[in-house]
Amino acid sequence: MQTVCVGVLRGGTDSVDYQKSMSAGSILLRALREHDEYNPADILIDKNGVWHLDGVPVKPHQLINKIDLCIVTLEKPLENIGYVESVVRSLGINCVHNPKSALRGYIPESLRNAIESVGVRMARSLEVENPDIDFLKNIHNTFSPPYSLNFVNRLGEVSHIFHASNLNDVVDVFDNYQKKEEGNYIIEEYTAGDEWAVTIIPEFRGVKYYTLHPIYIGTTNPAFKSNLPKNRSAQDGFASPVVRESLDLYSKLAAAVMPTNIVTTFIFRHLENKKPVLLRAIEQYMLNDSDILLKAMNESAVSESEFLDIILNRYK
Repeated sequence: MQTVCVGVLRGGTDSVDYQKSMSAGSILLRALREHDEYNPADILIDKNGVWHLDGVPVKPHQLINKIDLCIVTLEKPLENIGYVESVVRSLGINCVHNPKSALRGYIPESLRNAIESVGVRMARSLEVENPDIDFLKNIHNTFSPPYSLNFVNRLGEVSHIFHASNLNDVVDVFDNYQKKEEGNYIIEEYTAGDEWAVTIIPEFRGVKYYTLHPIYIGTTNPAFKSNLPKNRSAQDGFASPVVRESLDLYSKLAAAVMPTNIVTTFIFRHLENKKPVLLRAIEQYMLNDSDILLKAMNESAVSESEFLDIILNRYK
């Protein structure tokens, strides 16, 4: 059997993301070594911008004819050359990387409409740049407090800012919060309940939408208290049969209207005897250092090697 040489490109000059990239690359290399079809190669860019192939310093063009497929774990561009996947592709090497347009948490309005049309409930939300009087009226007419304030960067990654009890809190947050990068503010309807992550793998093991075990993330309530006890349905971090059946159903309904047929992790909030509320959808273009995904795979008896093979087969 002919093997495919897969390079894992990790490291980078950004001191903050360097270790994250190294960790993600280690997981990928470990998974590749467990698969006979792939021959892994470690491509490291050190903090000085020097490229290495299996520990030996190289120039990028020296990767030609040595690598069949490259997985990039760097998120930020390098000084002078930009995004490294562009460099790799310019060498004629097929490159696996989260596209900049990938859904990274925030669900855009066009997709929200499609998801809600199949019966999946979602938290209502509004985008905002500045909280003027008209916008505050719009919030008031759209949903009631409390509110959840979030920031969405240009990659669609969502970060939580603050829980607001009323409109005055919203104004105070906007007055005091300093935007550190390009993106939009999102104000969401606050929903209480147990938070779950449910990952769907399309066309796996003869199943159209294969569901990994729902993983418990935490519990929230309108009082914004922390360290709440787990709901009975979330003992040991896994859903009870009734909750799991509900999450499985609504995850598959949402997956069926996703614009791409890719592994997706859905984040739900669930209250007992109520329909779950979908908060986020994260397209998993690559196995990385996501603790939630790795835990779900482990509990569902899906190996890192199997998962990696699913992804790489789309690019070979």
